[in-house]
Amino acid sequence: MTFLAVAAFQWVNPKAWAIALTVDAPHAGHGRFDGRGVTFGLVNLPCVCPWAMFGQQMRRLRPSTS
Repeated sequence: MTFLAVAAFQWVNPKAWAIALTVDAPHAGHGRFDGRGVTFGLVNLPCVCPWAMFGQQMRRLRPSTS
């Protein structure tokens, strides 16, 4: 899968929705922007990048099907 395909797939990923709702739920309805989502995204990015890199490297270990 391409990077864009994987990024688009997150819209149907129930775990991503659960995390997003958990982060926002305690403060929903206050009508103010406090940057919590931005902070969460900045913390999340370096945490998920190693998983993505490991997955890319593991692709090399997959036996060829042709």
